[in-house]
Amino acid sequence: MALEGNFIYFWDKLYHKIWYVHMGERLANARFTVRYIGRYTKRPVLAETRIKKYDGQSVTFEYHDKATNMHKLVTMPAEEFIARLARHIPDKHFRQIRYYGLYANRGKKNELAKSRIVLKLTQGKKIEPINWRQRRKLQRGFDPLICGHCGSELQLIKLVYCSRDGPIKEISFE
Repeated sequence: MALEGNFIYFWDKLYHKIWYVHMGERLANARFTVRYIGRYTKRPVLAETRIKKYDGQSVTFEYHDKATNMHKLVTMPAEEFIARLARHIPDKHFRQIRYYGLYANRGKKNELAKSRIVLKLTQGKKIEPINWRQRRKLQRGFDPLICGHCGSELQLIKLVYCSRDGPIKEISFE
């Protein structure tokens, strides 16, 4: 009887709490759904590598246009860029759940095993690692080491980078 009273008290507290729930349209493909949710659980809204240029007045960044399935560059005033980015900052005291469902520590092992069964993945199946060139081909749809103008294969002849202590360093491969 005491348990029932505690449960009713708990239920009553939850009933009077204000809940914010966003229900988007239903996603039909389980694999797509897992990837979609995974993109937003740990990653920022815009990766730093997508910001291509900042000149003090405007910001140029790259994004993937889903309509054309192409990567595009956009330049906009810095204030507008910051305003768009700020829209994704959660309100004060807004709680984000980082580990829930499949990745919650309590049931991670069992839940992931169940999801692999649903997605028809086997535990022992190893995914062979692919190199940078192959990854870029899959992501962008073209070979990054083939010249877009003449079609010849590009060769790495020099690597120029800024070291941690500041000066620019070069490595030649010729």
